[in-house]
Amino acid sequence: MKSSENRFTSEDLKFSVLVLLSYIVPVVGIGFSSYVLIYSKTHPVDRWIRKLAVIALIMQLLMISLAAVGWAAWNFS
Repeated sequence: MKSSENRFTSEDLKFSVLVLLSYIVPVVGIGFSSYVLIYSKTHPVDRWIRKLAVIALIMQLLMISLAAVGWAAWNFS
């Protein structure tokens, strides 16, 4: 019983790290959203899952585009 508790804790830790990385690194968030959208085309999922994936994809693309605009403004001004 104790070993299953340790395994559950390590899986929680892995999941927490992946969730944090999806918000810190925009490429990971884009990859996760794309995977969910592709998966939802072939498998039946709830509509709210697709909506959240689209919102996350838009947020990540917006962050990347704003960072590119800021970098260009900084370098070319």
